[in-house]
Amino acid sequence: MMIGFSKLTSSQDLFAKQRWEHQRLETDPSNAFHGFNFFVAAWHLLEWTYPDSPERRRQLKKENVILQVCEHLAVGAKQFEPKDERHRSVLGSHSTDAWGGAWGISWSNVWGSRMIIKLAGEVAETFGSAIDCLELATHAFEFWKQQFENRQA
Repeated sequence: MMIGFSKLTSSQDLFAKQRWEHQRLETDPSNAFHGFNFFVAAWHLLEWTYPDSPERRRQLKKENVILQVCEHLAVGAKQFEPKDERHRSVLGSHSTDAWGGAWGISWSNVWGSRMIIKLAGEVAETFGSAIDCLELATHAFEFWKQQFENRQA
């Protein structure tokens, strides 16, 4: 029976991966790979943290819009055009390129190229109609950090 993936065998390990992805996103906030990887980890932490408690997972998702947007970005994005009714919190995403992208990746990072996530519904009521990907990731990271701190208390 397979447990986890290599050295990722517990929810604490996946949280450490999420922390690593958040740090990468802080360093390179226009990198869609880091953004996508971050939200995949943030969404699947719910299953890894509460594997035997589907009711707890449903309750947390219902009470915390950050989990709804994590699900949409992690699960919906891999389908490119999500059709599942659950995925209603993200309208789209785009990058803002400093200098129209003409200076390449190194200059766009210096001058502020960012990923912007357009939100809808309850998530937009909480975070606004558009939010910087790094800011949204920070909200998700803080949510999980608090979950792990509360579990240890």
